[in-house]
Amino acid sequence: MTISIEGEAALQTPRAGRRAARADRAALALLVMAWAWLYHPVFAWLAMIYPRDDFRVNLFALLAASALVAARARSGDWRGLALRPSWRASPLVVALGGACAYLASERLLDINILSAGLFVLSTYGLLGLWLPAAAWRAGWPAALLVAGTLPFGAHMQVFVGLPVRVATADAVARALAAAGVAAASTDAILTLERSVARVDLPCSGVQSLWTGGLFLLGATWLEHRRIGWRWLAVAAATALLLLAGNASRVLGLVVIGDVLGAPEMARLAHAPLGVLAFGAACAAAMWLLRCVPRLDATAAGAIATSTTAAPTHAPAGDRRAGHRTVALAGAVVVLALLYRPRPTAPAPLALPDDLWPRSLAVTPDPLSADEEAWLARDGAERAERIRFVWPEGSATLSGSATVVASATWRAQHLPERCLEVYGLRLASVRTAQVADGFPVRVVALSAAGAGQASRTAVYWFQSATRLTDDYATRIAADLAPKRERWVLVALLFDADVDPASSAARSLASALRASIARSLASSTHGGPS
Repeated sequence: MTISIEGEAALQTPRAGRRAARADRAALALLVMAWAWLYHPVFAWLAMIYPRDDFRVNLFALLAASALVAARARSGDWRGLALRPSWRASPLVVALGGACAYLASERLLDINILSAGLFVLSTYGLLGLWLPAAAWRAGWPAALLVAGTLPFGAHMQVFVGLPVRVATADAVARALAAAGVAAASTDAILTLERSVARVDLPCSGVQSLWTGGLFLLGATWLEHRRIGWRWLAVAAATALLLLAGNASRVLGLVVIGDVLGAPEMARLAHAPLGVLAFGAACAAAMWLLRCVPRLDATAAGAIATSTTAAPTHAPAGDRRAGHRTVALAGAVVVLALLYRPRPTAPAPLALPDDLWPRSLAVTPDPLSADEEAWLARDGAERAERIRFVWPEGSATLSGSATVVASATWRAQHLPERCLEVYGLRLASVRTAQVADGFPVRVVALSAAGAGQASRTAVYWFQSATRLTDDYATRIAADLAPKRERWVLVALLFDADVDPASSAARSLASALRASIARSLASSTHGGPS
């Protein structure tokens, strides 16, 4: 009995197909492991950041966005994933280009939130090699939605929140002046005839911008709208509407609480006015989204087809497609081997015991265990807080002083944020010159409650070669090829202190000189 070659091949085809499928799955598992290895610093950072209480909202937003993506994937948008990748240019450029940008960011910038954003975008690019082209293009709003749930809040409050608060206060002052109510705006403070109102962090509008952005991305995906120039125009208009709604809420609260003299009613109206303003802005955004064209019929048809049939862009018999996953995994392994984090300082900076001037009466005021752990996780080399009394002539200053030494800006948080976290209210922020080349940031703190007095805080950032009071300048200094050690010096006085007074100037100058000696000793190989 003889068997033809064709018949033997036919008998072996199912077994060969199963072997090919197992090989494809093994190659895919190798790629997933290589991808996880490349981005393991991002996973470690997210695991540390999400359990913190101040990022619980971001965690819930991530879970909600993931649930929405999973539901839409099961209902049809992303079903029918191919077993083998298709070598398409756009997803490949996004995946490998994002991975290269991630390596550059880790080496040069050391900004965790940027690395996390690049991880999400490059991972979506990688997924595009297994998705039909039309479905991948249509899913970009979902990828941006997931990226938008990352904890951008602190960065937005630092770099966006304060300018928005100042602009809001100025807009409210102009509106009141146009209505015949005498009002002036300085920084984020509104001064009226009989009272003073402050545009605080909850009224900055940053939270509304973030939540509204997530809403617009979700609506764009659910409505199958195309991301393009029209969509960007709608996004810009939505941001303006959200800011205008927030300014209108602040105006209403000021009118009710300060102009009409009903602070209790203003307190009750705070949340409802915010919800109404946000809802109106989102409703307007949905109406504007109608001007954005939907995905064309070809894309919609491709998405519908993917719900019932496997994609045909990588046939099972294509041997070259079978090797692509292995080649891609090898490329990712090479990228992972090239990973180099931003170098840190060669040795920790040990602040000497006599850091504080001898004429300064010092009492230890240790940081809490949570505060020390928080600073250590962000790269602080040394953090110390003390209570002090500084006698100078007939004046005596008292308060607390905190120093944080670090070679990375991430360990030196913006003092204004820390002060507000502790319940102190910022009245104004300005720059003052203690001496030539010695600028300090002066933070006026208003009374937080009955029986409490106004206070003043002063801070600056100091390295062996530079001194600045600007947080953005401190961050930019880390972009230099060789990273310097910096020390954040923050003084919180027990009373309202004029930084131009002789006592305040002598205290700041003495601390500056002492820290300069410590930095010089560390830089030139002295005790460390």
